[in-house]
Amino acid sequence: MADNNKSISPTELNRKSNKWAKIVDEIIRIEKKIFPKHESLARSFDDELKKKNSGLIYFEVDGDVGGYVMYSCPSSLCAVITKLAVKEQYRRQGHGEALVKAAIEKCRSKRINRVSLHVDPLRTSAMQLYKKLGFQIDTLAIQEKLMTQDKVMKWSPEIVAVCPLCRKANDTHDHLFLECKYAVPSYNFQGSFKGQLDMADQNDFDHKKVTTESCLSSKELKVAADRGSFE
Repeated sequence: MADNNKSISPTELNRKSNKWAKIVDEIIRIEKKIFPKHESLARSFDDELKKKNSGLIYFEVDGDVGGYVMYSCPSSLCAVITKLAVKEQYRRQGHGEALVKAAIEKCRSKRINRVSLHVDPLRTSAMQLYKKLGFQIDTLAIQEKLMTQDKVMKWSPEIVAVCPLCRKANDTHDHLFLECKYAVPSYNFQGSFKGQLDMADQNDFDHKKVTTESCLSSKELKVAADRGSFE
């Protein structure tokens, strides 16, 4: 029997690794078991991982995948943790924390200045983990559940676009909205968390953004550059 408490190091999945197919197959099985269909990436996992801006870190116990974290970098400024999963028998042993930390360090190496993720607030253990690692609630979105005539549940993701400068909704702000990559996609009662991470080893490039008076009335705005600090 495996010693679940022994030290286990997270490993980055290399696309050229001869273990690629085995690891992906195991992860797909974990996806199907842990996540409901509307959250599972089981059908598209291999394609998602082959994207240049995606990465996956996992750990093994006696040759079997025990958990993984998946992330993507849609721009040079931000990264998104898209998946975190740990098999039930390996939970509450620090593996989830180790995976997230490894993903954050990978983002540091790419000089990313913002890491975000989506989580259901009802998942209290996940909420506690992210808060422990310094994440803070950024936005909260509500999704409507629709029932069809045949009583099949459908999920309708709502895109909540907020201005990153004044935090107003996109239908009320009175200045140009920044690029669409700042829009926050979210699901039913899910919060988006913004990493509060120390990047003291890098220069802090703060730039004032000239916008409307409403955005500048309360405080000066800071816009992080590529080599700037985590917000």
